[in-house]
Amino acid sequence: QGTYDFKESEKWDKQWPRKSYLNIYVARDIGPGRAGYAYLPGTTSASLDAIVVQYSYVGINDRTLTHEVGHWFNLEHPWGGTNDAGDSGNCNDDDGVSDTPLTIGWRSCNLQGSSCGSLDNVQNFMEYSFCDRMFTIGQANRMIAAANSFAGERNNLWTTSNLSLTGVDELSFADFRADKTVACVGDLISFKDLSEYGATTWNWSFQGASDPLSIEEEPKISYDTPGIYDVSLSVNNGATTKNKTISAYIMIIDGEGTFLPYSEGFETTALPTGQWLSNDVNGDGNTFEITNSAAFNGNSSAKLANGVNMTGSFDEIISSAYDLSNLSAIEIKFKVAYAQRTTDDKDRLKFYVSRDCGETWQIRWAKEGSLLSGTSPTNTNYVPTSINEWTAFSVSLGSSYQQEGVLLKFEFESGGGNNLYIDDINVDGTFNPVPLLKKPLDKDSGIANNVVLDWKATNNVDQYEYELDTTALFNSAVLVTGVTDFISSDPDGMDTEFETNNLIHNQVYYWRVRTNSGGTPSAWSEIWSFKVSETGVGIESINNIDALALSIYPNPSNGQFSVGFTLKEREYVSLDIYNLLGEKVIKVWGENMMPGDYIWSSAIDNNAMLSKGVYLLTLNAGEKKINQKIVIR
Repeated sequence: QGTYDFKESEKWDKQWPRKSYLNIYVARDIGPGRAGYAYLPGTTSASLDAIVVQYSYVGINDRTLTHEVGHWFNLEHPWGGTNDAGDSGNCNDDDGVSDTPLTIGWRSCNLQGSSCGSLDNVQNFMEYSFCDRMFTIGQANRMIAAANSFAGERNNLWTTSNLSLTGVDELSFADFRADKTVACVGDLISFKDLSEYGATTWNWSFQGASDPLSIEEEPKISYDTPGIYDVSLSVNNGATTKNKTISAYIMIIDGEGTFLPYSEGFETTALPTGQWLSNDVNGDGNTFEITNSAAFNGNSSAKLANGVNMTGSFDEIISSAYDLSNLSAIEIKFKVAYAQRTTDDKDRLKFYVSRDCGETWQIRWAKEGSLLSGTSPTNTNYVPTSINEWTAFSVSLGSSYQQEGVLLKFEFESGGGNNLYIDDINVDGTFNPVPLLKKPLDKDSGIANNVVLDWKATNNVDQYEYELDTTALFNSAVLVTGVTDFISSDPDGMDTEFETNNLIHNQVYYWRVRTNSGGTPSAWSEIWSFKVSETGVGIESINNIDALALSIYPNPSNGQFSVGFTLKEREYVSLDIYNLLGEKVIKVWGENMMPGDYIWSSAIDNNAMLSKGVYLLTLNAGEKKINQKIVIR
């Protein structure tokens, strides 16, 4: 409502009714040493009930107004009802909120502060610490209670009639968020409508999804095929329609991941690169992008224009999966160029790793402020001009990360500083010379007599040596041995395969692999076994796949999976699951079914939880039959 010298003693002739509006005054002068103030609900007259802020404390990197709104909704300082932060007597006072610890109060950002016998919530919006960024759940509940109270007429603000009269119930834009933007094939992703205000119908479009359309307000969607996909939402409130599309929003990965060594130089025109995806966590329209204005190597790098970020906002770049299973040591190296604006800036870059398709993340590295910077602070829009401004960092991962499907993530938390650049990401390590076997899976059955033995690649060896026999001692008359010359660490190369021929039907075989370097062999791999089918034809070879279009996802799974198929005509359909001994362990259903698409999920059937192992799923529809293996890990 304008900028002017403010005096409470003068008439507030610009006041709007407090039962309908929160009044905020921005003034040149509100009194010596004051940044802002507000009244708790019911403690002043309607004519004075407002928030007053000195103009220099309103802006992109200041939280004074947030602090005063907290007061207006009945929050006190964490140390109680005074303005005397730092007074030792404050340990005997409280703010009436159970999850804000007792504190004397802070005028500096001491994250290890423990002034009253427990760790202080120094970053609370109601502190004076200058690094405030949070309310607690208890504070949120107290504000909700204030909004429901007659005190100060706060309870009228959010009523349907007031929203309509003040014009904030109109559908002004469409927006949404997913609970995760990276997931594995078959994982459920929850989408939330964030449109404002009052949408009554929703039309979602999910490119590449197993169910590409939805009219639910908050749908849960899965994807069957790896890739990077757009998501669109159209909302309507009966009078207005608004639309929103986020391109390249969802990355779906397979379970194994990219083989190593891997290097990312962002030498492309835009994110996603196919291996890295940007995530605008706060939805403010600013996130990591490709720039050709700076690079450590090549011509481009990933840049975050932090100069326009709100303090406390988050942005991410997330990788697809990597296969780290055959490494005895793992190291991730990367280069960062960053500058502070002032020496007080607390921008923070963190590095995370996920072993479960992004469900959970473990922080493995973090730097902030001057420890992240490679040059002097500058108030200009920072662009590195020398290779010397790039800082090299590295992260080592232990044996717990030696598995398939490992995801990497860089998360940047803005603290008021300057731009940040990332380049030259390298994922590598020391390869284990002992190979890991891939397929056929251990103790698998129904295998063709010309099955291809496949193992994972290692690196910097001369040869692979394999053995196949009908005994685990590898000393029978039908022992098959051979070598392949090393080509590369690509696991899909011809050097990591051996195609068998004319194996004995209904016979169990054992196999193993080792490497040879400079004439010295490694230890042998694990010994796996498989059983050839009675006919010598593999199960998958005799499936009538086109007739029913059966799919199982994810496969392998952790015990929860979905089975989908298409029925083209009315049939009696049965679905059963057998173990490798031929014993039926689950009868899913057996009934007459109409034409259409069907999905059955083990997650909704407690009896369908399977222990670790390999199983055979059998689908019968009339005279058509499909047998398909499912692996539970």
